[in-house]
Amino acid sequence: MKNSNLPYNAFLSILFIHVVYFMLSIIFGGIYTLDSPEYIHTASNLITHGISYAGNFTTDIPNPDLYSLRPPGYGFFIMMCSLFSENHYCILVIQNVLSIIVLYFIYKFIYDKIGSKDGLFWFWIGLVFFPVYFVLVNMVMADAVLGFILVMATFSLHKYLVSHQWIFILFFNLLLGVSLLVKPVMMYFWIPNLLFSVYLYFRHFSVKILLTAFILPLIAGLWSYRNYQKTGYFHFSSIKMQNLLELNAGAVISYKYDHETMKSHRKLIRSESDKMNTYKKKSEFLLRTAEDTILNNKAIYSYLHLKGMANFMLAPGRVDIETFFKRSPEKEISLLYEVEKKGLRAGAQYYFSNVDFVMFLVVLLIFVWNVLCLPLLFAAFFNTKLPLPLRIFIFILLTYIVFVSGPGGYARFKTAIYPLILLLLPFGAEIINQKIMAYKKSRIKLPAS
Repeated sequence: MKNSNLPYNAFLSILFIHVVYFMLSIIFGGIYTLDSPEYIHTASNLITHGISYAGNFTTDIPNPDLYSLRPPGYGFFIMMCSLFSENHYCILVIQNVLSIIVLYFIYKFIYDKIGSKDGLFWFWIGLVFFPVYFVLVNMVMADAVLGFILVMATFSLHKYLVSHQWIFILFFNLLLGVSLLVKPVMMYFWIPNLLFSVYLYFRHFSVKILLTAFILPLIAGLWSYRNYQKTGYFHFSSIKMQNLLELNAGAVISYKYDHETMKSHRKLIRSESDKMNTYKKKSEFLLRTAEDTILNNKAIYSYLHLKGMANFMLAPGRVDIETFFKRSPEKEISLLYEVEKKGLRAGAQYYFSNVDFVMFLVVLLIFVWNVLCLPLLFAAFFNTKLPLPLRIFIFILLTYIVFVSGPGGYARFKTAIYPLILLLLPFGAEIINQKIMAYKKSRIKLPAS
């Protein structure tokens, strides 16, 4: 029998955790990352000039990259927050409210579908052992807002599967369209979503499913056309050029040589691109150069891409935690990188002599939790308490986000999908528990007659 007090107590617990992290953000003040000023500039330019631009539009010479670097969604969110207060902590208050809504929705969903304390246990453990989620909720970054939108889209899909009312599939695709304008990581999601919509069409035979699926490519095309008008180059976001050059191709050069060589190469390529007389030629040159580096080192890049995907799922988010608590070291070092370059013994010795031991213990616990999550996630796909189309969509979304992050798969990017991971964990634990119980029963021998 379900305990009727559990949802109420859960809401208070979720609220308490958010209040604690919000108070920590006030105490330590580590609410900005290197990307935060670009979002703040975007909001300011929307208010002052009615234009989405990620730099100082008033004093600087306009940089074509900054017209499309950050799509306008999160800047618009900051602009709306400024209606209540121009203090940036107002942004964090609203992000915390959105997170509380998301986590309570997920808790209630798990409670209604499973209801047992054993299942809910994994939800709470997941909250405690992935603090990076709450850290990013309390930073001026778009990830928490993206996470809210993706969860609401997922629940809209679930409502459609239960009610078969087409308005929910419309909300589903509209929300995905908004997500596209919040973070450019979603720029290619229209492809898997279109394939998923074809699958959904053959289950429900509603042409509205296919029609609404074109909302995403329509928004992507319209924003790309806007960027064409501003820069002369049809593209969705200049962050694609930046990431390919610095994270993808840069990872290959850094792996083959070292970070300094990578930085020198990047500076040289940027210098060559600045000689181009149009932004279109410059962008195509950067893309072509990065792609050539990747294609000429397919084996290395494949390894680095898979490594980045593993890092996405397993990384504890040390840098973000240190930034939040203002404990950032003078230089960033990675255990895996040092071991790769110096060998196990020398690399480990160098690493531990340059990191805070307490912080190391914290991130080690988070890493262990991330490893434990993986079998639970895979097992959740086989839990029939979740409708099959819902399971397929969530796993398509998770796989897409993990894959497109590539070599730059950092823990912070996991923030947007972590609520959906929390949703899956209890369902995966239930399947694993059933398998264990079935195995134990099969080992029990019947008494001899």
